[in-house]
Amino acid sequence: MTEPTPNRRKYARVKSESLVSIGRLEASEALAHAVDLSLGGIGFMTVGLGVKNGDALRITLTLGERTAVVLGQVTRVIEHDGFTQELGLSFTKMADDTRDWLAEHLPPPGENVDGRRDYSRVSYEAVVSVARASMVDLAAQALDMSIGGLRFEVEGLELELDETVRVTLEVEGQPITVVGQLVRVTEIDAFSQEVALAFLEVDPETLELLEQSLPVSEELVEI
Repeated sequence: MTEPTPNRRKYARVKSESLVSIGRLEASEALAHAVDLSLGGIGFMTVGLGVKNGDALRITLTLGERTAVVLGQVTRVIEHDGFTQELGLSFTKMADDTRDWLAEHLPPPGENVDGRRDYSRVSYEAVVSVARASMVDLAAQALDMSIGGLRFEVEGLELELDETVRVTLEVEGQPITVVGQLVRVTEIDAFSQEVALAFLEVDPETLELLEQSLPVSEELVEI
């Protein structure tokens, strides 16, 4: 196993089943202006992304006093000029506590004439972060994590040892983004890999959150 630093500490690992977003560092993000929100999706205006109907996106938004990361699929694209688009996004994945917050604060869904859910939209004016997602975002699954790194399974990305990637996941209901180096890559089958990542760049607030949330012993525990 390759270590990114010569004096790497051994940290306690915690079992995790969090959804993980994995992106190579060149993946672009943009700010957008949200206009409405429902239990089923979000509408927003964006400039310069060139999004197409059916694209998968990752959205970071503020809900009350918390920040949430959700995944969704574009279901509506209205071109306003050569650069500006009005988008409708249908949510595909989110953390349970994010879903609970939305259910508590937004109108419940009704039912339309063909039996499908009809979500009531409410005005929601906020700046959100938008990034292109892929099947990687939908397939990556955390296995365990520590203050020093993360182990996860991923499909279709073909990661390589020593590669540097950016990872977004939720800890204690808060999304965190870290940059890390791959120190172990195990091929599970032709499409899947089990990967160990050592954190390289962690901001002070994220480090404090990890220290508060993870145990100090070296025993693997389940939360």
